[in-house]
Amino acid sequence: MTSEEFIERVHTIGYDVHLNDGVWWIKSDPFFYKPVVPMQMLEPGKVTPKLYKAILGYSHLVRDKQYANKYQSIALLNEEQLRNYSLLSLSSSKRAQVKKGLKLTLIRKIEDIGPVLDDIREIEISKAVRTGRGKPPEYYTKYRDKWSAWTIKQFNGDKGKKEYWGSFYKGLLIAYMKVFQINDTMIINYAASHTDHLDKCPNDALTYSIIDCCRELPECRQVSYGAWSTDRPSLNEFKNKFGFAREDLPVYAKYNFNIIPYVKTIIERKHLGFFKKHVISCLAQFKK
Repeated sequence: MTSEEFIERVHTIGYDVHLNDGVWWIKSDPFFYKPVVPMQMLEPGKVTPKLYKAILGYSHLVRDKQYANKYQSIALLNEEQLRNYSLLSLSSSKRAQVKKGLKLTLIRKIEDIGPVLDDIREIEISKAVRTGRGKPPEYYTKYRDKWSAWTIKQFNGDKGKKEYWGSFYKGLLIAYMKVFQINDTMIINYAASHTDHLDKCPNDALTYSIIDCCRELPECRQVSYGAWSTDRPSLNEFKNKFGFAREDLPVYAKYNFNIIPYVKTIIERKHLGFFKKHVISCLAQFKK
């Protein structure tokens, strides 16, 4: 998928994006924007999102580290590792887990969301209970119709641009991952699994299968497995055992400090706790 095709995908699904200074920007947090295209590097000060949208600020990757005021850490498998990838490149314990997952589950791409929609919902509920992250478990019951409509819309918008890989056990979807390629980089940008079936190693089988597929793609030079976690060492360890290493990408972040006091005042008057928390988060990130 090219950068242009990725932008078209984002438009189709309906994310909050806009074009300014020749760059497409997407809302990453309230009043804060970043480039739509992952891994896109820009020159500081040359391009910005629209101020009335990015009231708190914006950020983007830069090539030259001297312009960076923070870093974005990702898990990356480089081209050399990718081309030489095989079961033998993994530790004996990880090989055993992958083989177990491949033996017990069927790994295949999900071509139709309808038959597995209920399975995905159960996976999301299970993941929410296990990790305490994202939407609360009750959301998927209380807003079932809303969630289903959004999931179907996202899947249909992703067709031909993003792949959904699933791990099936006796016909039941027990884990899935979303992947897409931007230029020469394959990105695993979402993964979820059901707690009751973790003993079948579905995540191991999925991760290995996806990387093995990427190895055969001449236009794919590296694989990114999302962010390098700051508070989940077990997740980093999982990625590392598949060959992924931490890569710190230089980032230029611009915060509109002259506007922040006014935003905080509005927040306090209207008791918007969520936005207040975000303002504090922005300030904390800048100090890192």
